[in-house]
Amino acid sequence: MKDNIFISIPVEYLEHEIRLIKKYKFNLELKIFSNHLDSLSLYDFIALYENIKSLNLRLSIHAPFIDMSPGSFDEKIRKVTLERFLKVLDIAAIFKPENIIFHTGYIDAIQGWFFDMWIDESYKTWKIIIDYCKKLHQKISIENVFEKNTVVHERLLKKIKSKLIGVCFDVGHHNVFGEIELEKWFKKFRDKIFEVHIHDNDGTFDWHKAVGEGNIDFYKIFKLIKKYCPEALLTLEAHDKDTMLKTYENVIKILEKI
Repeated sequence: MKDNIFISIPVEYLEHEIRLIKKYKFNLELKIFSNHLDSLSLYDFIALYENIKSLNLRLSIHAPFIDMSPGSFDEKIRKVTLERFLKVLDIAAIFKPENIIFHTGYIDAIQGWFFDMWIDESYKTWKIIIDYCKKLHQKISIENVFEKNTVVHERLLKKIKSKLIGVCFDVGHHNVFGEIELEKWFKKFRDKIFEVHIHDNDGTFDWHKAVGEGNIDFYKIFKLIKKYCPEALLTLEAHDKDTMLKTYENVIKILEKI
């Protein structure tokens, strides 16, 4: 599983961390936010791709998620979300990443009252996305954030019905918001888990601490990954360099012991 380790890095920090990336030969999950889509041209992304290509590394992409609502009941909001997502897919046609991560935008306290309607509205967005993915032969995965259990992802994947769509399981989000036993996620989706986001917290807030600084049992996590989805990309989601390096060191130690 060591070969499947990626680090999450926003577009604007890539150039600053080239030495570190080369030193550790980190694979990359490139975070593309909405402001990048607005401020960078297609030519800028082509130049960025050439830089990444020269490093000879594997790549995944994280699509914009702040304020994105693919299942919104407001058609105009869905339209903006779809435009953002499709632009990421245009960029993916250049980068050819192994996976693209999207968020559901689901918040139970809001959409839970109209869950079936939200699923139907969300499907309108994902149907267009997955049709485009088929043309690109592009895999995507939908990440858990505020989801309490597997129901939202089950319903979406059942309705979309494509081998190109899977799950990005975020262990930190589950530790804060999840209400079901951890292994149920892995048993339910198995090899449909294309990527796992690795970061730690104490269960009270999504701190994105280094592995070992919270209360998540990462020995259990990696044993479940090894059992159910050993080919999943393992992305270290740290918010600063020191946290990322500490996470990397601790993850390697755990992987050597399981």
